[in-house]
Amino acid sequence: MTAPRLPLLRFALASSVLLLAACSTAEAPDPSQCLEDGHCNPGERCVSGRCEGPRVDAGGQGGAGGGGPACRIDGDCPNGRCVDGECFANQCTEGEERACSSACGDGVQTCRGGVWRPCNAPPAVAEICGDGRDNDCNGTVDDNCGGCSNGAERPCQNECGTGVERCVDAAWRGCTAPRVRLEQCGDGSDEDCDGMVDEGCDGCADGDVRDCQTECGAGRETCSGATFRGCDAPQPQDELCNGRDDDCDGQTDEEIVRDCTTACGSGTERCEGGQWAGCSAPEDCPCAAGDVDAQRCGQCGERVRACEGEAWGAWSACDSGTQQCEPGATESEPCGNCGSKRRVCTAGCTWGDWSSCIDEGVCQAGAREQQACANGCGVEVRTCSDQCTWSDYGACEGQGADACAPGQAETRACGNCGTQERLCAGECAWGEWGPCRDEGECRPGDEDGRACDQACSAQVRTCTNECRWGDFGACGGGGQCSPGERETRACGNCGEEARTCTEQCVWGGWGGCQGEGVCVAGDEQSRNCGTNTGECRQGTERRTCNPSCGWNAWGVCAGGVSPAPEICGDGLDQDCDGSDTRRPDQFEPNDSCGACEMIPGVDPDGHVIIATLDAAGDRDFFCFQADDGWSAPGFGERIQLALTSIPNGEDYDLFLYRSQADCRAGDSLASSRNGGSADDTIDWVEALNVEDDGTYVIEVRAFNNGQSCNDSYRLEVTGLR
Repeated sequence: MTAPRLPLLRFALASSVLLLAACSTAEAPDPSQCLEDGHCNPGERCVSGRCEGPRVDAGGQGGAGGGGPACRIDGDCPNGRCVDGECFANQCTEGEERACSSACGDGVQTCRGGVWRPCNAPPAVAEICGDGRDNDCNGTVDDNCGGCSNGAERPCQNECGTGVERCVDAAWRGCTAPRVRLEQCGDGSDEDCDGMVDEGCDGCADGDVRDCQTECGAGRETCSGATFRGCDAPQPQDELCNGRDDDCDGQTDEEIVRDCTTACGSGTERCEGGQWAGCSAPEDCPCAAGDVDAQRCGQCGERVRACEGEAWGAWSACDSGTQQCEPGATESEPCGNCGSKRRVCTAGCTWGDWSSCIDEGVCQAGAREQQACANGCGVEVRTCSDQCTWSDYGACEGQGADACAPGQAETRACGNCGTQERLCAGECAWGEWGPCRDEGECRPGDEDGRACDQACSAQVRTCTNECRWGDFGACGGGGQCSPGERETRACGNCGEEARTCTEQCVWGGWGGCQGEGVCVAGDEQSRNCGTNTGECRQGTERRTCNPSCGWNAWGVCAGGVSPAPEICGDGLDQDCDGSDTRRPDQFEPNDSCGACEMIPGVDPDGHVIIATLDAAGDRDFFCFQADDGWSAPGFGERIQLALTSIPNGEDYDLFLYRSQADCRAGDSLASSRNGGSADDTIDWVEALNVEDDGTYVIEVRAFNNGQSCNDSYRLEVTGLR
């Protein structure tokens, strides 16, 4: 932990440098002396060995040229900004715009952070030879680009760096220096090479959206972390020889040159109309019988010629057997939650790496999610749509019509003006009624008597509506009843109580309630039934109290989802046993490139595999060892694959990889993606003069994660033959 910097420490540090003579005096140390800003108190700066606090001049800020008050943060500079410890006046108001221009045209400057940002007018850049444009905007196209010897090279440069250009057809062409491009926000790069990264990208609130643009078109970008990011406009690519305007500069295949060779020497060739042509390498030179000459042709093909009688024969046709794709072509594939990934064909006619998965949704299509209802009982469910977005939560399921909130209380009258209470249990169903409490003395309308002095003479009182006895009346003859007489009445839950007439001709007290049932006739109870496991949802079952005060049997479970026959491997638990049933075939687990099932022998001949994709998203991988045999022009070996008997209603695709590493990278030699349950086949022919030994990997993949545990597919494999 760093000790606090006290005034005495500042004094000691300063004295070690200034060699203060005051050490021989009794003067107190000066707390304003320092060596650096850190020796000063917060808000102060170390200036010429002394700590100075923020100062505000008469105008409230420093001058535009500096020399203003000392500061640490912008808040120390009213109407200004703090730069390297000094206050500077703002040049402009945030968001203000003004016209500007460059040698190449007009533009606009925008105020950000109190400073005018660079002009967005087209910049004048170093002349790029051979592109037919006046890059430096001096009125001359391709100036200083001619007068050279074919094949010569020289350095070239623009604002973005250095490169090399080559003399082709007596003109300098193909400068390899990085091209100046429009600034793209949020990528941390200086595309326009003006010395500033992501200028004009800040000063926004998270979630703000604005238009953006690249050389290839317009799009939108969103503010995140106070910086605009993620412009979705088409991005320019490096120019390829493919007949397309890859870098979106209005020209096609401009300034693309490459080396070319023959057995007689080397030269260069240019791209014309999407094709390489005009190799300047010499064609004629002595040769010996048996000599073979090979030359690159087309995009990525090869042509050959043989020596015939000490002179070179004619070139063969251009063989593009190893070409995977056209340079610049793109390929997309679904990934993740309704997302997509993309790859671009390189100048070498091979597929580049897959991009990361973009534009994903928030969930997997068909997935279900549930949450407790607002009262804590039952569940409400939402489902992920085919667009991988959540639907709204549905109605609350698994509650009875008379559901209650846990802890809720309910009371009712009972007995002699008493009350009883029941509570809502944790499953949102009412519990049993509690005992009757706070009862009165009697039942309204009941009579009570007591004997008078005369035989069978009695006083009578009546029970009030408040269940309290009224006053006794006057003595009367005859009493209430005949001695020994017995009387009964209903009580409680279908019970009975009795009383007997005494010898004084008055009724004795009522006895206890006998023979009660367990409930009040007509009462109803409900409770949750079933399960919320898997695809099942709880329902409600009910029972009622019968006239004999006994509970009837529980009724059927209504309103829920009951277990259903399991569908194997679809990722859903229809029978609600807690898991999705799978029936792996004999090759499982062969779900990854590294766990591929090895086919016996070297270069199998018509080997047949019967297998299943037994779960949603399952992929099967098989591999075989290949031995490269003899080949010649027109007689190359080939690998043949046939995927047939695809289960009805499913769409399976077939892929061939050169190695496990290529498999992991998603870089396939060939693929077949026929729609529906149509057969898929691959017939791949090897390239001449290429060693093709090794382990090849075959992948069987379902489109959109389809599967069938019950129905198998048939895969026939013929190796390199």
